[in-house]
Amino acid sequence: LDGHWLKVNQKLGDIVGYTREELLTKTFQDITHPDDLDADLSYISQVIADEIKTYSREKRYFHKDGSIIWINLTASLVRDAAGTPKYFIGVVEDITRRKRAEEQIHFQSLLIANISDAVIATDMQFNIHSWNAAAQALYGWSEADVLNRPLSEFIQSEYSDSTREEAIQALTEDGYWKGEVTQNRRDGTRFPV
Repeated sequence: LDGHWLKVNQKLGDIVGYTREELLTKTFQDITHPDDLDADLSYISQVIADEIKTYSREKRYFHKDGSIIWINLTASLVRDAAGTPKYFIGVVEDITRRKRAEEQIHFQSLLIANISDAVIATDMQFNIHSWNAAAQALYGWSEADVLNRPLSEFIQSEYSDSTREEAIQALTEDGYWKGEVTQNRRDGTRFPV
């Protein structure tokens, strides 16, 4: 109940870089990021007070080498027959790769939102899923106007048949196409892109 590890498997040791024996000399507080500790202690108090039965949360541990490891912790309390708290059981899942991917996606989203070029993302049926501020400024429609609607309702492109075939082939084979077309703004004016 005071946070000392009683039993650990090798997988936990692999996640945090300690041997099982080293972990048994530590508390979870020793390896928990200080910004996450108060929330942990609050959950523990709630479980001991029988206000909640279990909890699950994302938090950070320090790896033995000092790096930060993101984990998902699910914890519950074992009580004896009289209801007296005995010990906690925790399941720890390493989610570091997922958290890093989420951070990268967040960074890329911020970059796209603030880039000076129009960036429009569609699905394979050309329904609009992302429309940045530069696209709004260039074409005249807000993101709220266009989201989840077909691109063709807002932007019509003019290009030769050979350019169209080249674009379709490149998109199909390579996933991208770069070229010049003429498009329209909301007010009807045409311009080269």
